[in-house]
Amino acid sequence: MIMCIMKSVIGPISTQKAYLFSPILVALTTWLLFVAQRYTMEAEGAPYIRPYAIVFVLPIALLTLLGGRGPGVLTLISACLSLIYIVCEPHFSWRVSHHRDWVEMLLLLLIGAILIYALESVRQNGYLLADAAEARSRLDASEERRLAFNREVLLAVTGGRLLLCGEEELRGMVSGEPELRASLGSAADAAHLRGDLRTHLEAQGMANRVRTDDLMTCVMEAATNAVKYGRGGEAAFWTAEDHVAVLITDRGDGIQPSDLARATLESGYSTRATLGMGYTLMLQTADLLALCTSDAGTSLLIRVGNQPLQTAQDEFLARYTSIAA
Repeated sequence: MIMCIMKSVIGPISTQKAYLFSPILVALTTWLLFVAQRYTMEAEGAPYIRPYAIVFVLPIALLTLLGGRGPGVLTLISACLSLIYIVCEPHFSWRVSHHRDWVEMLLLLLIGAILIYALESVRQNGYLLADAAEARSRLDASEERRLAFNREVLLAVTGGRLLLCGEEELRGMVSGEPELRASLGSAADAAHLRGDLRTHLEAQGMANRVRTDDLMTCVMEAATNAVKYGRGGEAAFWTAEDHVAVLITDRGDGIQPSDLARATLESGYSTRATLGMGYTLMLQTADLLALCTSDAGTSLLIRVGNQPLQTAQDEFLARYTSIAA
């Protein structure tokens, strides 16, 4: 994250510009040292307290991060020359009065070289990580566009009966706590679910208000797929005034985007890793199938109402009639 921010902020600064900044920063640092020297003159016999080399570490580090190894080395050389200018009397006479001044310059060279090497490695690795993050972001955006395209195509091809959606959108299609829950771990559980739903519908007086046979067909297909291909799951049931909703979830690997069209539209298609069998039959009997699939599993919301289900031919004739009118 830090390197991504750094790349977005200083990325436009080229290596050539970093070379130009190098003498400017060194000159500015040298001037600040002269100003500080004027106000912190050492008393006669006072201990040595001039950390000139440490001060030059900042421009070396900054220019290495900005432009890489080249500007960093140039800044290090400029810093050493500035340090010689400061400690020698007269300036650039190479007359160093204390051996500690030579030690200070050698330390600056050593620390600067290590710092340049380390920061250049960090810089290169950081930019690689930032580029990888950008590529991943573009890939995710491309995948989202592809899923949106698949959603619109499947919605159009199925006459609005098959809706690809996210988890939040799917959960928003039902409200309140489910009236009935069931675990799906075996084929017997799928059969029991069908019987429990029919009993519940009859108890609620809904058996004659919805297309019960169509509902049972969809539920049996989805529950069987969850057990057989999705490593089990669970079912939840809601009733509304004009429809019944059943949510079937499994713990499989989900449907791959490349398999969505065939898994949902091709009769008998299955990869054994997807909830593919039976979708064509469910599309013929349900009012709406809302599908949410990911690596964590597949969720399918089945909605069946009380109105007779139009066939594809009926829908075509209805649209043609409306256009002709």
